Amino acid sequence: MKTISIVAALALFSSAALAAGETSIEGVVYGDLTNFSEEDAGGGEKQHLFLNGSVNVGFASGDVYNGLSFNLGARGNRKLFEKEKGDWGDSDAFDSTVFHTANLTYSNDLLTLVAGRQEISLEWLSDYHEAVVGIVKPADIITIIAGYTGKYAESDYDGYYGGFGEFNPSKKGAYVVEAIVAPVEGLTIEPWFYHVPELADWIGGKIAFENDLFNASAAYTVSQLDKDLTKGAEDGGVIHVTAGAKPVEGLSVYAGVAATDAEGGAGLLGAVGENVSPFEDGDPFFNADTGTIYIGASYETGALSVGALFGVFNTEDEVKANEGSVNELDLTASYGFNDWFSLNGVIVSVFGGDKAYEDTDYTSLRVAAVFTY
Repeated sequence: MKTISIVAALALFSSAALAAGETSIEGVVYGDLTNFSEEDAGGGEKQHLFLNGSVNVGFASGDVYNGLSFNLGARGNRKLFEKEKGDWGDSDAFDSTVFHTANLTYSNDLLTLVAGRQEISLEWLSDYHEAVVGIVKPADIITIIAGYTGKYAESDYDGYYGGFGEFNPSKKGAYVVEAIVAPVEGLTIEPWFYHVPELADWIGGKIAFENDLFNASAAYTVSQLDKDLTKGAEDGGVIHVTAGAKPVEGLSVYAGVAATDAEGGAGLLGAVGENVSPFEDGDPFFNADTGTIYIGASYETGALSVGALFGVFNTEDEVKANEGSVNELDLTASYGFNDWFSLNGVIVSVFGGDKAYEDTDYTSLRVAAVFTY
């Protein structure tokens, strides 16, 4: 049934393109054909290995009528192989299809409005959402983003993903308002407010500066929880400071520190996606009373991109017996052989754990061959 749905999606996109007459196709159709993952977990955990096949199809219309356009997209993942049951994902399904994009967009010189399933990338809101989002630019230096999201989904080429689901127990979704103010070249100030009815309010902001050689940012967000629905959980917060430089062409170096609230940790921040943690896994990043320090570098030359990131997580949550520290090393490489084929690889190594993290060591190799059309 899932395979049929992918074919049906392709037919739907083709029909939409024909119905649009001279409407231009601005999107791309591409397939992530294979994904290989092998994890060697310590602490008595089993090794696991799987191979996943993935196809992502999409259609983005041009201007259909006076600024109105539409976008469609779906990803189908199919389990090709798994060493043991459950390696591919926590599901008995053999494959999964997520119709991640289906929206109408209206745009003019001052306003962009997107209604329907869409990909969102904000500080504390990411991945795919059933949402209505408006972007207004009242002045050259000010951009305001406001929206509502009711359901949330993840969709990528690395295994099983379910469809869209409720993230708020009250089924009242979440509201977001964010402003981006750029008073001078290179400087941005971004205050934000998220309201998740009957669950939490997230208030914070970020200040950032960037030029051709240097960049730095500082962000802080507090989470105030509704104690009735969160069953006595504590309010939380995250502070995150970064700095980076580009000493030579193609090379970027960066470092950062982050810390969470001593009692509440992140306080449900990240429940609907986030663009804060730089790590591939970074499981302890949002734990209560956790400090993180990291340093990384990336280099690009021609079709080759490589990167390395090393971080240390230190948790001092003695009350909940979560005290301990652990390290993570991420190594990444990508090579584009031509316009339509690239090979991507990631090695994640979590090691040196003690106390609460004593049995969490593992090494994971993830390789993806990506054909783009």
